[in-house]
Amino acid sequence: MSTDPPSSNASRGDMSPEDISPEDAPPEDTPPEDTPPGNASPDKSGESAPGHLARELRRLRKLKECSLRDVEEATGISNAYVSQLERGEATGPSPHKLYRLADFYDTSYEALMRAAGYIPEESEEKEPGPFEMQLMSMDLDEDEKDMIVDFVKNFIRKDEDIRKD
Repeated sequence: MSTDPPSSNASRGDMSPEDISPEDAPPEDTPPEDTPPGNASPDKSGESAPGHLARELRRLRKLKECSLRDVEEATGISNAYVSQLERGEATGPSPHKLYRLADFYDTSYEALMRAAGYIPEESEEKEPGPFEMQLMSMDLDEDEKDMIVDFVKNFIRKDEDIRKD
């Protein structure tokens, strides 16, 4: 099995270890105790990146029904280190190690990079559109806002009824 990342692989996301700038990624020989950028901050669930990565790696290994030694043989990453990662005791795995794990588990490299804290979680909030921007710029009291919401709901309902006919 080759450990060299492909130039593009949609099944693993569009990222490879080379997509991480040198200042963002620790060198390959960085001790596991080093924390990558963003690793100390909690994600949307309030869980820190090491905890999220640990849970995800354990889940993937259980899904694949393989042992720590199987992971070691396939990736070249010691079973002791994988075990530490799964328990959240080791943090800051190099992007190259995450790539090899993503390849072995047949999962998205980008997802493991996000779980490790290298890539910030994407916000679920969408940017307001022109209609929302216009409403936000108006000085409306709560009753007026409620009236507008009711009007829009009725308008949508009537439009749906017209389309059904």
